[in-house]
Amino acid sequence: MLLEEMRQKVVDYGNQLISSGLTIGTAGNISMYDPETGYMVISPSGIPYAKQQQKMLSLWICRAILWTANAHLPVNTVYMLPFI
Repeated sequence: MLLEEMRQKVVDYGNQLISSGLTIGTAGNISMYDPETGYMVISPSGIPYAKQQQKMLSLWICRAILWTANAHLPVNTVYMLPFI
């Protein structure tokens, strides 16, 4: 799966959570992992889902953190995600 597709899906899922009434505001992070590429995309903390954009999501590859210039940091629990 392409990185841009993964980032867009995470943004879309956050918006779906809000529109379906399953959550409000910034209730948690959303992540997506692609085992074929080793990419994991994680939504930022403290930013409402409705305001999140692809460029704000952080990217992990092979359990190493790669931040884009505009990425916002995820919460500290992000370090546990690859092991869950």
